[in-house]
Amino acid sequence: MEDDQEDNSQPKGKRRRRIWVSIGIILALLIIFHRLILLGALHWFAVHRAAQENLKLSFRAEGNVFTALTVRNLHIVPTGPAAIEVADAEYVHAEYSLLSLIRGHADFLESIEARNARVVVDPGKVRVQVAPRPSEKVTLPAVFPERARLDNVTLIVRDPAHDFIAENLSLDLNPRVPGALSVTFGFARRDFEPADALLAHWRRCLAHSGTHDGLASNRDARRLTN
Repeated sequence: MEDDQEDNSQPKGKRRRRIWVSIGIILALLIIFHRLILLGALHWFAVHRAAQENLKLSFRAEGNVFTALTVRNLHIVPTGPAAIEVADAEYVHAEYSLLSLIRGHADFLESIEARNARVVVDPGKVRVQVAPRPSEKVTLPAVFPERARLDNVTLIVRDPAHDFIAENLSLDLNPRVPGALSVTFGFARRDFEPADALLAHWRRCLAHSGTHDGLASNRDARRLTN
C-alpha cells in the first residue's frame, strides 16, 4: 500500500517540476525578448491606427519603450482623405515618463528631438465634425516637452490662396542653457492675387520679434511663387 502511494506521488512531483520549469523558461524568454515583443506590438498598433485615419505608415522603432523611444525612417502617405499629405523624418527621439503618462499627467514628455523631417498638411481635406463654440478660447497643447531639439525641419500648410512654408527650421530649447531658433518663412502663391501686403505684415512681425531671454532668433521672410 505504501509502495503504491509513493509511486503515485512521484509522477505528481515530476509534473509539478515540469510546470515550474516551463513557467521559468517562458519568463526568461519574456525578459530576454521583451523589448522586441513590445516594439513589434507598438509597430502593429501604430500601423493599424494610422490605417483607420487613411494613412499608410512605415518606420523602424528602437528603445526600451518604458522611458525612451527612437523612430527612424518615418514615412507617412495618405490612402484616402487625410489632413497629412506627406510626412517624412529621418530621426525622431522622445524621452518620457510612462508612469506619468498612465496617471494622465501632461508633463510626461521630457524631451523630443527630430532631424531631417518634412511635413505637408492640408487642413481642407478633413471635415470638422463639431464646430467650435464662439466663446471657446484657443489654447496651446497641454503636452509640451521640457527640452526640444529640431534640426532641418520643414512644415508646409496648404491653403487655397497661399501655402504657408516654414523650412530649414532649427530649434534648441533647454532650460539649462540659452536656446536658439533659426527658420525661414515663406508663402507660395497658389493664385494670381498679389501677396505683398501679407508678406509686409509678416516682415513687420518678424522685425519686432528680435531676441528675447536668451532665445536667439534668426528669421527671414521670403516670397515663393509657383
